[in-house]
Amino acid sequence: MTASVILEKLLLGPLMSSRTRLVVLQPEVERQAKGRILVSGKPEDVFETEEFKKLQSEKTSSGNASSGESPGSYMQRPTAAPVSRSLALGQEPPASLREEEFEGRPSWEMVKQYCAMGKWRNLLCSLVLFSIMLFLYLLADLSLANWTNKMASDPTVPAAPYLWAYIFWLFCGTVMFAGAWKYGELFSFRISQNVHSQVMQRLLCAPIDRFFDRHPIGRIMNRMTTDLSVIDMALFMKVSGSILIFYQIMIPLVYIHTIMPWLITILAVPFYYVMAKVYRVYQNSSVPVRYCLTTAASHSNSCLSDVMESSVVVRGFGQENRLAEHFALVTDDCVKAQLTNDRLLKRWVVNRMFYLWSFFTTVTYLVGLYNSASLGVGTLGICLTNLLLIEAGIDQNLDLMSGALFELIALARFHEYLSIPQEKPMRVPHDTHLRNYAVSYLRKNAADLTMKQDGDFIQVFKGGSPILQSSKDGRALVLPTSDGKSQCLRLQDLCPSCAELGHAGSSHRIVAANDAANGSKAIAEELCKNKRNFLTASGFSTAPKVLLDLQSDWLADGARVEIDNLRVGYADIPRDVLKGVTFSVAPRMKVAIVGTTGCGKSSLLLALLRVLEPRAGRVLINGVDTRHIGLATLRSSLGLVPQDPILFSGTMRQNLDPLSQYTDGRVKRAVRCAHLEELANSWPLGLDHKISEDGSNLSFGQRQLLCLARMVLRQPAVLLLDEATSAIDPRTQEAVQDTISSSFPSTTMLAVAHRLETIMDFDHVVVMDHGVAEQGPVKEVAARSDSIFKVMLAAKAQS
Repeated sequence: MTASVILEKLLLGPLMSSRTRLVVLQPEVERQAKGRILVSGKPEDVFETEEFKKLQSEKTSSGNASSGESPGSYMQRPTAAPVSRSLALGQEPPASLREEEFEGRPSWEMVKQYCAMGKWRNLLCSLVLFSIMLFLYLLADLSLANWTNKMASDPTVPAAPYLWAYIFWLFCGTVMFAGAWKYGELFSFRISQNVHSQVMQRLLCAPIDRFFDRHPIGRIMNRMTTDLSVIDMALFMKVSGSILIFYQIMIPLVYIHTIMPWLITILAVPFYYVMAKVYRVYQNSSVPVRYCLTTAASHSNSCLSDVMESSVVVRGFGQENRLAEHFALVTDDCVKAQLTNDRLLKRWVVNRMFYLWSFFTTVTYLVGLYNSASLGVGTLGICLTNLLLIEAGIDQNLDLMSGALFELIALARFHEYLSIPQEKPMRVPHDTHLRNYAVSYLRKNAADLTMKQDGDFIQVFKGGSPILQSSKDGRALVLPTSDGKSQCLRLQDLCPSCAELGHAGSSHRIVAANDAANGSKAIAEELCKNKRNFLTASGFSTAPKVLLDLQSDWLADGARVEIDNLRVGYADIPRDVLKGVTFSVAPRMKVAIVGTTGCGKSSLLLALLRVLEPRAGRVLINGVDTRHIGLATLRSSLGLVPQDPILFSGTMRQNLDPLSQYTDGRVKRAVRCAHLEELANSWPLGLDHKISEDGSNLSFGQRQLLCLARMVLRQPAVLLLDEATSAIDPRTQEAVQDTISSSFPSTTMLAVAHRLETIMDFDHVVVMDHGVAEQGPVKEVAARSDSIFKVMLAAKAQS
């Protein structure tokens, strides 16, 4: 930019228009990037190359970006991996020394926090025992030195007392070492355990738009694998080794400076200062190099994960060579950083330490030899032996100390994840009456119950007193009421030993018991089955259980959804994706949401789940503001079938019921409703068939159906469908539409639809275009002359 101004405004401007100007150019020009020469040659040749033109275009685009953002600069949602976006565009990822704007060196506050995790008691006991151990080892060496001094004056001195003293001190030191090691292991184990649990909890509660959309998957994988394994396996070894080295160096040096003439102490000060400066230079250089290595490893992991997830797309667009070249460059960066740190920097510091310490040892020997009469041969020998042992261990000790520093840096990197932003609380104290529960207890612990039927009215008795009765709609069992008030009964009366039943109150109802669901009579019969009729022999793998599905009466009559002036955006991007959206959905109504790409249809569903928190406005479900209840309470009442289905590595049963809250009968019923029964029966293991990660051994349509089967099993009060049948063939889609209509009789449904033919049987349609453009019954909106929806239907018919 500066060069352009000088050229255009000064050299070619009016100030020098009447003068002769001579411009000297270099005979050779090189275009470099990331330490590599991309193109070189004469200026006129280089200026015509693609690399130089790319450089010019990058400068132009950066200049435009710095001058101001375009109105559409916030149109795109942040992606999960910046590196992936660069790869997709064929660009190099931005070079960065560190992954975040964080220095990485451990602070005292961080060290104190981790010491508290591992318990100060364990750390102090380990350090004290290490100190005692080294002192005892020094006493063992002194016993040999005394023996040597005595033998110099009297060769007939008996050796046994000195040898036994040596063995005794050595044995005591070994016992202290075992104790120090035990306390140190306990300290390290507690740190690893607490760090892992806290980081996992923070990650699982991190917001999508403010964390996962900004951090590449490779970076998170690197933290939870490489850094965590370092903390688990190497932290205690390296840190305790460094402490041991400190003691092994300091205690002999204190002894040497105490016993040797004061001249040695004076001469040692400049040596110690220079060695400290050399190590400081090494440390300041090795830490950034280590971060370069970690950053390159994160880019490598991101590249691998991107290719693994989209290998078909890579091959389809013929990008194998480009991605292979990029991966080779990233790997080359890893190798260079590793070589620089492990070979060049280490050899640089080790050589200087060797020279300095050897010179200091020589000076100490000469001074000691000059004063040998007052020192004694044995004492001088002990001093020189300790100095030579310190010199011999310089290489290994530097490795250990550098390793300890890097382990602490790994802790510092993890410390960042202990402070990542969090979603709103999962539970709040005042929403207990709105929560849903899945409770299980052993049938042998259940109370003896009997059922009485009077027409359609069902009652369940315990000891002659009614404890349950059928609900008004006949689909569930509730606690009996008298004059509209609940009696002093609890659901825990069903099984007094089940503490989980105590969490439910009078506002909860039993909607399912084992295979019996959506019918008070069937549920009562299941609860009243005689437990003596069930075999509980020891040969059975599990004793018979009762699985109860308890739902709040908050949504018993269906869910009315009211969206009032809702404004939503992603993270700290100022532009709102949803601007003043307002509409309402009656209970048990099926509503289709349509609109052009990018109008905020999927963002609306995320806002209902509070994956995106509202910036303004509110969402009411049966009059309850969703901002004032816990996320777990809200999301347990809502269900989502996403456009990109999410499956886990495990059996089909585990994918449908990961928390084991439902019986096999209900799982099979859900599979049948989702038209997956034929697929399940074709597998030898049926529901226990292994599904690969992300469902790679299933077709895309089968994955969508599996996600739909989850919702059939859960029966949420509000079901959100984000183009849930986009990859299903028309014949199966027609059957699935019938399933959606019949399998969710009490569910309020909001469906984002791109295939307009799938929504003609819906009750209501909402057309979005910079907010809600129009809404109403589907056929009524389609019949309007000025309707956007009518134009969309016409365009669909022509295509």
